[in-house]
Amino acid sequence: MIEKELLLSFFKRNIKLSLIVTGVTAMIILLLITIFPDMPADNAGTVSESWPQMMKDLFGDPVFSFTNIYGWLDLQIFHITYWIAFGLLGAILAANIIAKEIEENTIDILLSYPMTRSGLVFSRIIAVMIIMLIVTCIMTLICILGVFITGHAIHIGMIVHAVLSGFFISMIFVSVTLFVSIITPQKTLSVFFTLGIMGFFFLYEQVLIKLYPVLNMFSIINPFHYYQTKAILIDSTFSFLNYVMMAVFVIIIQMFSLFFFNRKEITQ
Repeated sequence: MIEKELLLSFFKRNIKLSLIVTGVTAMIILLLITIFPDMPADNAGTVSESWPQMMKDLFGDPVFSFTNIYGWLDLQIFHITYWIAFGLLGAILAANIIAKEIEENTIDILLSYPMTRSGLVFSRIIAVMIIMLIVTCIMTLICILGVFITGHAIHIGMIVHAVLSGFFISMIFVSVTLFVSIITPQKTLSVFFTLGIMGFFFLYEQVLIKLYPVLNMFSIINPFHYYQTKAILIDSTFSFLNYVMMAVFVIIIQMFSLFFFNRKEITQ
C-alpha cells in the first residue's frame, strides 16, 4: 500500500521548507525560554491579580508561569506558540498531498500511475509523519537546550511528553487539512479553514466551557481536551490515554478522507 518512490519524492520536496520553518521557530522558542523572568512568588502573585480571568484562561496564570521554568515553557511555548507554528506547517504539508496537485493540474498524471488512490494518500501521509517526527526531535533538543541555558534542572521526560503532545496535535492539523482539501480542493483555503476550525476548538476548551460549564459535556470530541501540556509541565502528570485519543482523531479523520477521496470525481 505504501509507494516508496512516492513517499521519498514527497519527503524530498517538502523537507527543505519544513526545516526552514523549524529553524526559525526554534530560534524564537529558544529566545522565549531564555527570557524566563524567574520572579519571586509574591511578585508573580501581584501580576496574577492584575490579569483578568479570561486572560489567565487563554495564556496561563503568572503564579505558575513566572516562577517555574516549566510553567514558563507551557505559557510561552506549548500553550499556543508550538501548536500554531507546527500545526500551520502540518496543514501546509497536508494541503500539498492532494489540493496542490489539483490546483497545478497534475493530479491526472499522478493518478495514471499504477497505484491506488489510497496508496497515494497513505504514502504521502507517512512522509508528512516522518517530517513531523524529525521536527519533534529537533524541538525536544531545543527545549532541553533552553532549560540548560537558564541554569534550571532538566526534566527530559516532561519535555519529551510535552513535545509529543505537540506532535499529536500537529498531526490532527494534518488530518483535518487533508479532509478539507478533498472536500474543497484549494490549498490556501484548506489551510485557513483548518486554522479556523482548530482555533475554535482551542477557544472552546480554554474559554467557552469556563463561561458556560454545560458545554463541558462536548469536550470529549474536542482534540484540545487531550492536549494537556499544562498538566505535564506544571503538575508533572500525564496520561497515555490523551495520546491514544489524539491518535484516534488522526485515524478517524484520515479514514473519512480516504473514503471521500476514493469516491471523488476529479475535475480540473
